[in-house]
Amino acid sequence: MRAKTVLRKAYIFDFDDTLVKTDAKVRVLKNGRMIRTLTPEEFNNFVKAPDEVLDLSEFTDPRILMKARPYKMWPALKNMDTAIKQGRSSSSIFILTARSTLMKGVIWKFFQKHGINIPEENIYTIGDDKGEINIPEEKKNVLRRIREAYNDITFFDDNPENIRLAQEVGGIRTRLIDSLSV
Repeated sequence: MRAKTVLRKAYIFDFDDTLVKTDAKVRVLKNGRMIRTLTPEEFNNFVKAPDEVLDLSEFTDPRILMKARPYKMWPALKNMDTAIKQGRSSSSIFILTARSTLMKGVIWKFFQKHGINIPEENIYTIGDDKGEINIPEEKKNVLRRIREAYNDITFFDDNPENIRLAQEVGGIRTRLIDSLSV
């Protein structure tokens, strides 16, 4: 007799430009002076020159984050959260963001403020304050860890590179959130 496989379902969301939009910008500095600013979408494809320094301070400003506006996948997140609260789903929700580890508690408070119950341990903040971490590779590592515990996973992200890396992990459905059409 075969053991019955229990379906463990997880939904994993990127934060910026997938669930929310903020006014936070990345500042690019050269010789101590700002030479340009980047939106999160622009930052996805930005290649930093060796003599440039990134200022990510707006992404660690709780005031900017708490003013975030719901974006494309917000309605889906709310529906999933409601189904879990009503006992219609046993799925788990995860947040996987390039935001600094300093922002984990702020992101959790943001969801609480909006009535979304995501356990703080299900929020993965993998960035640093200098932009020196390989975010796509770190996201891939977290996805591997989640895949070890769940056998039905859907990952939502606005960055095609993150989607490609999630597909490399295998066993994960991916949904690219097109940031060009609102």
